[in-house]
Amino acid sequence: MYRVSHPFEMNQPATTLHRTRGTTFAFVFATGVCAVLLFVRRFYADEFTWSGLFGNLLLAWIPYLLALALCTLIERGSRRRAGLAACVVLWVLFFPNAGYIVTDLTHWRTRPPVPKWFDYFFITAYAWTGLALGYMALSIVQRKLAKIRGHRIAWAFSITMLAAGAVGVYVGRFFRWNSWDVFTQPWKPLADLARFGQKDTLIQFAGFCGTYFLLSLLVFVVLESIARLRMED
Repeated sequence: MYRVSHPFEMNQPATTLHRTRGTTFAFVFATGVCAVLLFVRRFYADEFTWSGLFGNLLLAWIPYLLALALCTLIERGSRRRAGLAACVVLWVLFFPNAGYIVTDLTHWRTRPPVPKWFDYFFITAYAWTGLALGYMALSIVQRKLAKIRGHRIAWAFSITMLAAGAVGVYVGRFFRWNSWDVFTQPWKPLADLARFGQKDTLIQFAGFCGTYFLLSLLVFVVLESIARLRMED
């Protein structure tokens, strides 16, 4: 006895949601581990001092979920350009949130009674999970764009987004901008633009963004090479 395949089951390409199921479960597991570390730290310190870090991690999920939503709309042949455009704009605005957690390492110091080594691993777990969410979101969009426009345009887009992400992380850390300020307080970013006329701000901006961009490019290229090796296998 054998099973006859349904004609609609033959040669059906796997959807983005199907291909990323394992990755999504892995991110859920990683987020759960971060939550456990937060409660362990709460046991040490008897307070939720770093609860805001978990909120930042939830924000890092937004570009990943938006990437899945965008690719799903494209795969279903959605003709609602307004919906696709809104998804793209939101994805671009929230993309820097994924890498922002790395800058929380600036808060790493001795905070008795919590051991300093624990806080290092604690923050690193959040930073790595946030970075991975962001880079996977970028990888998902890049692969979809490569099928539509070609690999060169897709890689140019990814490099541009890594550079834009570095700028987003900078203004988030030093200017305290949020992604939703574009909608709720559009005058706030405009008012801060005058600070770029100061020499010290420009030097800091160039140094931070350049260094962060190189870090982002390094990690993204390595992860993409690992992903390509798995596909070849």
